[in-house]
Amino acid sequence: MKHIGKRIKDIREERGFTQDGVALGAKISQAALSKIENGAIMPKLETLERLAKSLKVDLVALVSPTVANSLFGKSLLGAVWARVRYRWLRRGG
Repeated sequence: MKHIGKRIKDIREERGFTQDGVALGAKISQAALSKIENGAIMPKLETLERLAKSLKVDLVALVSPTVANSLFGKSLLGAVWARVRYRWLRRGG
């Protein structure tokens, strides 16, 4: 899923963040972030969560709208339900 790495890079550059700063906030190495951005590796969900937090965006922002729609539904209700499910599962529900 090379597009996730591209989204991460695009968001990082739009916000004027450095790789070092984002990597530090996500508790990964700068080299790992570079590999993610270049599509060489696919991060685990936990890493994506930390990257989203470091970039100050929702996790959904890291995937393309097409993928987000297919994962979470096109409606507002689908998006809300996806977030509720996600938070419930994170808590061990």
